[in-house]
Amino acid sequence: KQAPYVGIVSNLGLVVWAASLATCWISAEVIKRDLRKQSIWQSFFFFSGIITALLMFDDLLQLHEQSHVYLQFLSHDGAELTVFSIYGMLILYYIVTFINLFKKTDYLILLLALGFFVISLVFDVNPERINLKESNRSVLLEEGAKFLGIVSWLTYFARTCLSKLKYNNEQEISISPSDSSALD
Repeated sequence: KQAPYVGIVSNLGLVVWAASLATCWISAEVIKRDLRKQSIWQSFFFFSGIITALLMFDDLLQLHEQSHVYLQFLSHDGAELTVFSIYGMLILYYIVTFINLFKKTDYLILLLALGFFVISLVFDVNPERINLKESNRSVLLEEGAKFLGIVSWLTYFARTCLSKLKYNNEQEISISPSDSSALD
């Protein structure tokens, strides 16, 4: 049986995931409307939202835990590792695709988030290898590292979105409140 605080941390994590998703997709839409065309930043924030949504729904529905049902030819751990590998490849593709944009941001915050996610994965995939006597401690470390990763993820995207939207505003191409046609 898990301690109640584990569920609280997990649920707070879902709220932060949702805030990250909203931040990315709202920013993508504002940039699209501001520029009146698709830009690389709009694509970046939109794809960032897709990655965020995937990670959020995996966290909510524990898709990686259920993967053995669909990958029956693999063991439970093998199926879970396969799902995490797919997520890793998607994130690597994402990083390679937008590497030039990452260089213009405070990407160290995103690297911090990814580092926390890796720590969480180590506790999730191999809890018995981590020589902790109490299972609650192992789960708390897994959930705590994941939560710090999610908060770092939100911090990165909030800072990046605000920076880009501020830049757009300074370029005097943002939507003014009186421009109701831009909201259609």
